[in-house]
Amino acid sequence: MDSDPTVADMLEEKNLMLAAWAKAEAPALSDEAPADVTAPVDNIGSEPVEAAAPVYYWPVSGELTRAHSGQRLVFDETMQDWRTHEGIDILAERGTPVQASSAGTVESVRRDDMLGNVVTIRHSDGCLTIYANLEDSPAVSEGQWVEAGQSIGAVGHSALCEVGQPSHLHFAMQVNGRAADPMEYLA
Repeated sequence: MDSDPTVADMLEEKNLMLAAWAKAEAPALSDEAPADVTAPVDNIGSEPVEAAAPVYYWPVSGELTRAHSGQRLVFDETMQDWRTHEGIDILAERGTPVQASSAGTVESVRRDDMLGNVVTIRHSDGCLTIYANLEDSPAVSEGQWVEAGQSIGAVGHSALCEVGQPSHLHFAMQVNGRAADPMEYLA
């Protein structure tokens, strides 16, 4: 029984097939390649090329009314208690279209008791963007691919924990499963 071909054997066979194809397809002007043509470089076994990290854009235009607090407790006027704020609040009129911050797949469309109507999008770098306090009918569904700038819904007044504030979008991000400050990522 013959042994399996090695990678070197397969590469040699591939290169011979490519050379035969090139000769058959190319006009026979010369047997020598022009001086400015280089042989193809084989990259088998090389490190994979990483895709560029996605760019994150502001999902709505507006004034930042409440910053991400990290681990620091801040007083919440609506709930009348001290808590962390794991996103940013962007002032916007009710009904203002909310756009996907970057391309990705809609991971969930849900109703949260405190944050209201929420759309979560997973991006190519594994980050999640979370859009809360949306109107009742988001414009996307779970599993749907969205492009950066595509409308995913509109600013609403659905977040129970933020009803004491002016109309706004609550925008949050998670990086490696942990809350991250969106201001560190927005272009």
